[in-house]
Amino acid sequence: MGFCHGSVRKSCRPYRADARNYRNVIGGNLDGKDQKLEVERFDPEATYDFTQFDCGVCSLNEYLTKNLAKEHERRVSIPHLCVTQGEEGQPKRVVGYFTLASSSFEKKHISNKERRKFPYSSVPCILLSKIAVCKSVQGQGLGKWLLGRAIRQAFLSSRDVGVYALFLHAREGREEFYIKAGMIRSKEQPNMFIYSLKQYENSLKKKLLNS
Repeated sequence: MGFCHGSVRKSCRPYRADARNYRNVIGGNLDGKDQKLEVERFDPEATYDFTQFDCGVCSLNEYLTKNLAKEHERRVSIPHLCVTQGEEGQPKRVVGYFTLASSSFEKKHISNKERRKFPYSSVPCILLSKIAVCKSVQGQGLGKWLLGRAIRQAFLSSRDVGVYALFLHAREGREEFYIKAGMIRSKEQPNMFIYSLKQYENSLKKKLLNS
């Protein structure tokens, strides 16, 4: 998988983290055809096709049919699905997904400089508890795009609720992907990766000033 996450020009334009800074639709090759893919929050009233989803990890495959709806209903986590834009009335085929949940971690996982900003022992954050891409579309940058979408969603939430960062626990062998995405690896827990939402905000501001 991969990641999508000035002279300073003075401007009266308001800073906005909206769709012009982020692609809501991406192209992908599925079954030998170019398809438009989009991410949407799981809708219990919609019809989804999970039958063709296989990311190569059984637990992530089974989550879609066994636990996704339950976790959504109980607000344990909120699933976001990457789906094909199918014909009206047809089930939406799921080719990727991620889930977000409120969480926290101990200050020991961040730098001494950052620790001084927090008067408490734990840091408020959003957990990227799952992220997966179907094997049929792997290698096209979809994982990178989904990670960028997850970070963006966490940032939007942070404007209303105190959230310092998005973090995750990487599966063995996936660490390099998150390092290349700009995430910070915890020195206390090697499989834990953190992305400060201030880092994301600064990136958006830089793009806006240079546009």
